[in-house]
Amino acid sequence: PPPPAAPPAIAEQAIEIRENLNESVFFYPNLAPDKNGKVTIHYKMNDALTRWKLMLLAHDKDMKMGYEERFIVTQKPLMIKPNKPRLIRFGDELVLSANVSNLSEKDYQSVNCELILKDFIAETTLSWADDLQQKINLKSGETKAVFWKIKVPEFTDVSLLEFTVLAKTSDASDAE
Repeated sequence: PPPPAAPPAIAEQAIEIRENLNESVFFYPNLAPDKNGKVTIHYKMNDALTRWKLMLLAHDKDMKMGYEERFIVTQKPLMIKPNKPRLIRFGDELVLSANVSNLSEKDYQSVNCELILKDFIAETTLSWADDLQQKINLKSGETKAVFWKIKVPEFTDVSLLEFTVLAKTSDASDAE
């Protein structure tokens, strides 16, 4: 008899890397009023996962106006936040760290964390760290730190370093 068929491969989940991390957001909102006069505001936030101060000012044709201030929080169920060094020199040995947070109701038994180092100009992957992938467990509401040891060569033609940190489970992901 023929050998049993292999199980279908699980499709690799696309991870969107957060890139627009501007510290302020300005937008012209798309206002959607309902029949009771309640207005929903539609707008695009940037990729920063933080707490924002939302300030609203509205007026009508009769110059009646209203002002409101609120705080909003942008977050994902699973978040990774790197602690970025300001400066790296040739020959440095450093530890790059990132905090991984589980803001979901689930306990994650396996969170895959990865560091990708690249030469920004040549767009080539660098192997300056030994263990680029790590696994951690995260309970609901828990934050843990992950660490990568990096050894920058004494002599290299890399002038701009790009690094990406990723955290991924079977149903959630984040990258910066």
